[in-house]
Amino acid sequence: MHTARLVALNKAAELALPNEAVIQKTFLIGRDPRCCNLFLELSTISRKHCSIEILENGVSITDTSRNGTQVNGETLSKKTILLQAGSHRIEFCGGQLQFKLLVAKQSIDTTKKLDQFVTETVQLDFGQLNE
Repeated sequence: MHTARLVALNKAAELALPNEAVIQKTFLIGRDPRCCNLFLELSTISRKHCSIEILENGVSITDTSRNGTQVNGETLSKKTILLQAGSHRIEFCGGQLQFKLLVAKQSIDTTKKLDQFVTETVQLDFGQLNE
């Protein structure tokens, strides 16, 4: 499984996203405040401009806009790309809004023993209950 965080790279992007956003499953970017996780109120942004989705094998970005979404310098127009672990640049409105998408591969260590998760042992002396 992968994890992803979205961070603003310029002042215009900071107005829309003052803190980083941790992407859980699906993250929608667009002009419709009723359904978008990141609301961008610009005429060149579509109501549902693009979506970012966490997948087992990476993180996908799907452009559904009229004006496209730039990812790492490549313009997506009505298509999906799969991103792997690393830092990826996402731009809207010809670079006016710039974000960084940080993707990490999350691994689960199944080799840990149960006793590594026990933090405290409580010992009860039941003989004291009869006094």
